[in-house]
Amino acid sequence: MGAKPSGCSYPFGAYDATTLSVVKEEGFRAALTLKRGVNDGEPEALHLRRLPLTANLLKDTLTIVKSLAAP
Repeated sequence: MGAKPSGCSYPFGAYDATTLSVVKEEGFRAALTLKRGVNDGEPEALHLRRLPLTANLLKDTLTIVKSLAAP
């Protein structure tokens, strides 16, 4: 038997008060929307934003990872 997941992704990014209520009732601690953006500060965990995966995002991520790995 596996562990119950703590996060979910709203189907097609769509959610409303009823969906949010069910997600909370089921005990999820975080949920992804299709809203674009960065989750800065202290974001509401059940309304998390995302960034699209583009060539530039992948390139920028690789640059960040390489800089963190440098001695």
